[in-house]
Amino acid sequence: MIRQRKQQGMGKTTISLDEEVADRLYARKSRGESYNDVIRELLDSVENGSGMPDDASSSNVSNDPLNLSNIKTLNEAIDAVADNVLPGTGEKHHERKEALHAVVRYLREHDEATPSEFKTEVYPEHTAQFSTSQSWWKNAMYKALAELAYQTHFIKSADNSGTWSFNHERSPEDQRNQS
Repeated sequence: MIRQRKQQGMGKTTISLDEEVADRLYARKSRGESYNDVIRELLDSVENGSGMPDDASSSNVSNDPLNLSNIKTLNEAIDAVADNVLPGTGEKHHERKEALHAVVRYLREHDEATPSEFKTEVYPEHTAQFSTSQSWWKNAMYKALAELAYQTHFIKSADNSGTWSFNHERSPEDQRNQS
């Protein structure tokens, strides 16, 4: 029975991931690529001894961490992530960077927020040349927020409910304001 099962393959399996890992996998996934493809690529890289893949085209989250020693403020971290992740050039990129600042400002002021809240509260004033809030979130703000959470300690990745949170303890601006 076991031998027969191995020959037929295992089929599909469901695995549970915490939100940070799920966000990191999502950020690595390209259009048309499945999660299975992403995980297989990661496993192949590790098993072949080449470590984690560092091909930027296979990942929307930077594999090259931001140089945090040069980043002193939250605004500098946002700008660095925006320059590294957000699509577009010129005025379009500038508007998207401003939208990311607005998303983080909203999160900081409210301590936590869901994608729905970002889309209804931030998007209308900061469309960043996206025609829908869904496109704005999926193609820019989600990826940038995930990168900011991955590369810094300012933002906490969404939890199981999809709620993102701001880490006031790690923000130099907040530490100065408490003094």
